[in-house]
Amino acid sequence: MAKIQAFSSVTITDLSDAGQVSLYLTSNQPNSVIFDPNQNTYTPDWGKSNLVITPVISYNGENVALTAPGLTVSFQRQEGSGTPVGLTAGETVSGNKLTVSANKLASVSSKLLTYICNITYKDPEVGVPLTTRETLTYSLISNATNTKDAFISGESTFLYDTNRNLVGSNTITLTANLTNVSVSQWQYKKPDGSFVAFPTTNNPSISGATLKVLATEANIWLNNKNAVIKLVTNDSSVYDLHEIYKIYDGAAGTDTVSAILSNENHLVPVDSKGNVKSWVGAETSITVYEGGEDVTSKWNIAVTYGAGLTATYDPVTHIMEPSALTTDASYAEFKCTRSNYASIIKRYTITKQYAGSDGADAVVYQLDSNVLAINLDKNKVFNPANITLTAYRKVGSSGTKTNYNGRFIIEESTNGTTFTPKYTSGTDEYTKTYTPSANNITAIKCSLYQAGATTVLLDSQTIVVVKDGGDGTDGRPGTNGVSVVVTNSSEVIPCNTSGNASVAKDIAIPFYGFSGITRVPVTCTVGTLPSGVTVKNNTAGTSNAGGLLTLAVAAGATFGNSSLMTGDITLTFVCQGVSIEHKFTWTKSKQAANGQNAILFQLYSPDGGSIINGTGSTTINTMMMSGATPVIPTAFVWSKFESGKYTTIPGQTENSLVVSASMVDGTSWFKCTATYGGHNYDAYWTVVDQSDPVQAYTYKTIGQFKNGQGEGAIYTRVYRNGEELDPIKSLVFSTTAPVGASSGDFYYHLDKSAKTCTLKKYNGSAWADAAEKDTLKYEYYRINSKGVELDTTAPYKTDRCIYIDPDIIQGEMQFRCKVTG
Repeated sequence: MAKIQAFSSVTITDLSDAGQVSLYLTSNQPNSVIFDPNQNTYTPDWGKSNLVITPVISYNGENVALTAPGLTVSFQRQEGSGTPVGLTAGETVSGNKLTVSANKLASVSSKLLTYICNITYKDPEVGVPLTTRETLTYSLISNATNTKDAFISGESTFLYDTNRNLVGSNTITLTANLTNVSVSQWQYKKPDGSFVAFPTTNNPSISGATLKVLATEANIWLNNKNAVIKLVTNDSSVYDLHEIYKIYDGAAGTDTVSAILSNENHLVPVDSKGNVKSWVGAETSITVYEGGEDVTSKWNIAVTYGAGLTATYDPVTHIMEPSALTTDASYAEFKCTRSNYASIIKRYTITKQYAGSDGADAVVYQLDSNVLAINLDKNKVFNPANITLTAYRKVGSSGTKTNYNGRFIIEESTNGTTFTPKYTSGTDEYTKTYTPSANNITAIKCSLYQAGATTVLLDSQTIVVVKDGGDGTDGRPGTNGVSVVVTNSSEVIPCNTSGNASVAKDIAIPFYGFSGITRVPVTCTVGTLPSGVTVKNNTAGTSNAGGLLTLAVAAGATFGNSSLMTGDITLTFVCQGVSIEHKFTWTKSKQAANGQNAILFQLYSPDGGSIINGTGSTTINTMMMSGATPVIPTAFVWSKFESGKYTTIPGQTENSLVVSASMVDGTSWFKCTATYGGHNYDAYWTVVDQSDPVQAYTYKTIGQFKNGQGEGAIYTRVYRNGEELDPIKSLVFSTTAPVGASSGDFYYHLDKSAKTCTLKKYNGSAWADAAEKDTLKYEYYRINSKGVELDTTAPYKTDRCIYIDPDIIQGEMQFRCKVTG
């Protein structure tokens, strides 16, 4: 039981004037009504078996008929701890009895409904009107809703050795764990974010309780790294996702992708009027490499031309040939695109070289390389081992090239942007063979200068280094790289129309630690949790078993704001001394109001949201569904989590976001806010409690004392969300034992001499002090009729039920009860 603290009070009066009137209420129905939300039934059903509350009144020990002269009876109602108000429809008084003909507890949010009876009786002896009141409280107890839930259990990794050979079983069996739903279909996620039916190649049925996933399964893998499996049930709001990863011992990184132009800059000779005299050598071709492999044919290449340039592009040979140039300089831009890859843009520049003043032919200088790209294999060996540069000179419209003795500057870059000089010609030369100085470079830039110095630049060419995928886990090269696999990174929370969790739900998040392909211990620390979500279980992973984090979502949880539709929770994993952060994303599946479609806004990345080797980019796409129909938001705002908050990314207002390597620092988190139908919806992507109120009610078995006579008891009952905590054993308080008791019955014995209230239990032959104890702690404090607190250093009593009589009350006294537990 969660830690609780509640307070309640009651006031007792000893009247010593006129006669004594007393009141108690009888009920034909029990004080608790049980609601079954699964059948929508109430027991007892006040609509069928009406509740009748009858006042029992006595004056100086004599019974007073409900029709007696001078007697006035009225009733009120009170919901929870609210203000008493008049009766409502379905609550009628006849013959001074209250009849309730409807299930009134159904609409009471606190699940506690009190009926208050007020009476006034005019003392026939002295003519003094005597008043008193009494209450009866009814509570609604709800059975649990039949929770609908589904989750997938099963392994989540295929392991490969350094030679990329599968280690262990080639099959993972996933099992559907279902509660009040059935399997409709197993599906897998495509690169565009949609889900389709799982192939039936190895599963004759994809609607059974299990699914076999083979490492060799075709089409299901995203970038050949991971697969997202979806369990679809007969309730569209109840499903689960499970991710399977391929883990390599020093897992192979993705090959570098590069595009190369055979001619990046060209000077075309023209006469003094700017007319081109020769197009020889002005053409350029484009080649796309992945690792060391020419994959140009797998890419779509579009060419756009700058002002003044006319040219043709052959999509088969990939050669661009200029044919007209009306401006002094222009360009051709090549855009290379391919599904699941970042776009590549390369630019070719063409410039007019004017003839001399006396009609001399223009001279064009050209720098050629024997290769436009060199390959660095996974063993860090260049192929070819070096490059050969040659300088040429061409005069006028002649197509003849002759060797030109100029000077070379050769530079290297490790990032493709910043270049460092490595070689400068000491004398004029027309050719140079150069060997790369290190195996961490990404490009070599070669510049040809006019003979005699390195002042006048004549031509330049860049040779790129294309790399085969090197050994090492993604982003952490090297054998035995540390990795953490989290197989549940998101969860859908079924919610009511207000956006609050409709039922309690547990979220299982399995996780595993690996060093290379060896499983190692791993722990998880949970960051700030949204309102209504608590950690139910957090078991660390070991060398033999995976870890398991279980989050508990309480029914009615708002997640901090009922209107908030999605968010994330930071999970920090520590494995082999390495700290790795993951973001777990929750998304509300909000029940739509009648006539409205539910709106679901999601982000997805076709390539799984990865930056490879600190280069390249990944694209995050958006997808919004209105019911089962895709819709397009009217506006998008992208932001990134930095310095403890999400900060808007300037200029990013499209339906997708290209995340470059420079935008990602280890693991980064992005949010997109989309506007549709006048509402904003948030979704997140990684490129990497509230206890129910506790109420205490203190009751008295006697409303007031008259002329110093009588005895009674005060007792307290505690409720949370309509359910009684520490249920009271009996509501019978008497100075004598009940007659006709059965074994196990209880009653509270009022001892006038000892002034005690003691719980007794019938053992079948006699009454004895009960061994049962209360589970909560009760402390009573007194305040006299002048408002003076009498118990300032210690409680007056610490029993749940306490004895009272006129000697204790001393005119009027208020008892306050503090309940803890």
